[in-house]
Amino acid sequence: MQSSPTILLAVVCGFFLLLLGMVAFAIFFIRKESAGKAKVAQSLGLARVTDTQPLLQKVAYVNGINRPGLYRLEHVFHRHHASDGDVYLFSLHRSYYNEQGVNRGNRPTGSHRMTLEASALAFTSPSWHLPRFSAMPHLSENGKLANIGNSLSEAATEIKQEVVKFSHIPNLDECYLIATPEMPASQVNPSDDFLRVLSTHPNLRLHVGGDTLTLSYANSNSQTPDEQKMMELYKIGMQLAEKIQG
Repeated sequence: MQSSPTILLAVVCGFFLLLLGMVAFAIFFIRKESAGKAKVAQSLGLARVTDTQPLLQKVAYVNGINRPGLYRLEHVFHRHHASDGDVYLFSLHRSYYNEQGVNRGNRPTGSHRMTLEASALAFTSPSWHLPRFSAMPHLSENGKLANIGNSLSEAATEIKQEVVKFSHIPNLDECYLIATPEMPASQVNPSDDFLRVLSTHPNLRLHVGGDTLTLSYANSNSQTPDEQKMMELYKIGMQLAEKIQG
């Protein structure tokens, strides 16, 4: 029969091997994710950005984030257009640490951050002076549960924002919940061409405000879009950027 010290040594070695395997897997996953983002960025003609703070301020504004110091942008890439506009690729994360680096509480996952929006595109133009509004997809399934879910989502949104309807655009109000913190809500008046483009592309997340428009797939956090899907998203974003003010 093995002695207790031998068993204890085996348990400790096993623990460290497991820990080493978890670290190796995390490193592999991070490198794979970075390589995937870089490949997508290259296909879009984007170059890596090191100073992410200017974009973070814009993303925080359109998302209604009051404490941008709690948030981080990762995998940020950029290109400038001849039209004096800019395009960015980014992922938005919330940190569980405050601005001074102090832990804001333990999390069940043990993670230090939460991904809020992955594989998103931002389009900016100094000529835009846009009111803030967002478009979130409705549940598309037919049935009572989907209707109840959409009604609850709209009611929750109306606590802090005003829901804006565009009944003259076919299928738009069925596909999206559009809301704004602006008062009066009538300030939200993108062109009909912009709204028609949005209505023909369901299941997107859109944030607009000031000189910025951000766009991502609604399921991008759970299903990383491949290069082809990101090319499609880029084309949709360019159409929206061209049509937003007519």
